[in-house]
Parts: sequence; structure tokens; C-alpha cells
Amino acid sequence: MDKRVGGVLCPAHLFEGIIMRFQITMNMPSRSGNSVHQIIGEHPAQSLEEMTEALACSDFIIVDEIYKDNEAARGVGNFYSVGKIALNPLFIGKVKVFQS
Repeated sequence: MDKRVGGVLCPAHLFEGIIMRFQITMNMPSRSGNSVHQIIGEHPAQSLEEMTEALACSDFIIVDEIYKDNEAARGVGNFYSVGKIALNPLFIGKVKVFQS
């Protein structure tokens, strides 16, 4: 069933399927003072193309924000969820499929 998101009717296939992990670059300052920051987020889009469609269909997109522990930064640790976050696509500069 299609869903209405931000007043726009979006195809149901955008909200079904496996969860993929995306690296999202936001064009807004980070807490550490950098001009941009990156978010790792999980979303039910099944490809980068579906994620792009979902971004185009809404004023905000909800992802499950993922952090990595200190060992994950070296490639041997874990990732963990810190909860859902709504992102405004107007501030998204780049999205790619996350490669751990």
C-alpha cells in the first residue's frame, strides 16, 4: 500500500524490504566544528536508487542512526543503534551505500 509522506504519495516499495546501511553527508556544521558531518543510517530502501526516490518523496526521511564503537573504527568492532532520526533532504549533500 502506498504511503503519504510529507503530503506526497510515495510508492509502497520504498518502505518494504531489507534494511540497508547508508553513509549520509549533511551540509551543516558538526558538533566538533566541521562544516559538514556524516551519519550512518539504516533505511528499508533496497538500493541507492530507492533511497534517492525516498528522499525525493518527502520533506524529512527517518533513518535508524548507527554509531560505531572504538574497535569498529579499526575494522574489528561493533556498530550499534542510537535510535531513529529525521533528516531534512535539503541538507543532504551526498548519500552512498555504507561499506564497513
